[in-house]
Amino acid sequence: MSIVKDDSFSLISTQSNKDGIVFKNYHFGMKRINKNGTQVWICTHKLCNAAINICNGSIVKTSSIKPDGSHEFEHQPKMSLDIYECIKSIKRRIEEEPTAAVSLLYDQQVKKFRRENGTAASIPVFDRVKSSLYEYRSSKQPPVPKALSSIDIPYRLTRTLLDQNFLLCNNQLVSVVGFASSIGIKLLGDNAHWNADGTFRTAPKLFYQSYSIHVWDNFSMKPVIYAALPNKNTNTYDTFLNELIVYAQINGISLTPKSILIDFEMAAHQAFSKNFPTAKIKGCQFHFGQNIWRQIKKKGLIS
Repeated sequence: MSIVKDDSFSLISTQSNKDGIVFKNYHFGMKRINKNGTQVWICTHKLCNAAINICNGSIVKTSSIKPDGSHEFEHQPKMSLDIYECIKSIKRRIEEEPTAAVSLLYDQQVKKFRRENGTAASIPVFDRVKSSLYEYRSSKQPPVPKALSSIDIPYRLTRTLLDQNFLLCNNQLVSVVGFASSIGIKLLGDNAHWNADGTFRTAPKLFYQSYSIHVWDNFSMKPVIYAALPNKNTNTYDTFLNELIVYAQINGISLTPKSILIDFEMAAHQAFSKNFPTAKIKGCQFHFGQNIWRQIKKKGLIS
């Protein structure tokens, strides 16, 4: 039996929400509790036999641990308690700000840690810890629904950073979900020329496409309306646009565009023509060129 002179240790909660101990910068996990109430903790390194026995909050026995706290099986400590607390603070920020970029929260907390503790501490670089941080964020978010009918949008995702309504519609009958801020819907009402397009690569799980409507201001074209659609049927587009018109009316805004630029999808063309009969529906030159090139390749007209 050996006893390390400085027997101070710290209780921690591991990534899997289990109890752990940091002792001399080495991590230990609970193995068992003896009949006399003594807790036996073992080093988390697979090949290390180091162990500590704790009774009434004090270390009463250590094994395979040298007097300086290092282990007889030589391996590097995982991280110091200070570094562990820094990582813990990042996770706390992730939980408090679920929509913030994980890399941004990491940078902010690491800078804060270095200001308070100096720059000598070897904090793991983001690439080394990002997988565990992303896993932690996923564990704190609602589970991904298995069917469109079971989607329940959390209240916090229906609000903007200014705590204004962001949910345009959640039509469960047709499975259409739309989003627009009060500023976005006003920009749409003030602008006579719209661009609308869908993309499939960034569609949320279970949905077929992400659809957005853009408007021009003095500087650039900006997306102001967002929607997740289950397909590209005329009825789906019609439902989405009807919900958009109703939402605008609720906000005291009249939607009277003069022109709407879309791709050459017939279902979208019919829905926009029906809901905005006074607008001129135009085909996008980019999509037109894409279709021509697709047909040229299909007909074998290129060498």
